[in-house]
Amino acid sequence: MRLFDREIERLEDGENYQLPITNYQLSSINCQLSTIQKIWPVLNIGVNKFVQLYLQGLVASRT
Repeated sequence: MRLFDREIERLEDGENYQLPITNYQLSSINCQLSTIQKIWPVLNIGVNKFVQLYLQGLVASRT
């Protein structure tokens, strides 16, 4: 608990508190998210088409 006490004192003294994540890590995460955003519509269409064809196949096999 002593560690947290020191951190609280530092915050009360107005020292800058550094988050344990770097700008580089944030930009890397951002890059991954934008890639997913670009790919997602294609994946979504593919999944929807697959489900549609699969269901059509099920219906056709029952008749």
